[in-house]
Amino acid sequence: MPLFPQPKLEAVVNPIVSLMFMLTAVLCRYGTIPVVRKTGGLNDTVFDVDDDQERAAAAGMGTNGYSFEGTDPGALDYGLNRYTCNPL
Repeated sequence: MPLFPQPKLEAVVNPIVSLMFMLTAVLCRYGTIPVVRKTGGLNDTVFDVDDDQERAAAAGMGTNGYSFEGTDPGALDYGLNRYTCNPL
């Protein structure tokens, strides 16, 4: 038996996903186009313009940003270049 109770992962993840969704909604409301790494809550709330049309339609939403997968500066540059070459 552990000395300290282990927190349930679900209890930790749900508030984080909710916070990311609210943050994304606020940023979009003020005209900020999200350019995000495909991970966790960001992947749940940002629907990529080129890749996520079907997923956005299934959620009853439209595409709303750009996403990239890598963790290096080149991946971020790729996401930003996609926006500058093809803004929403």
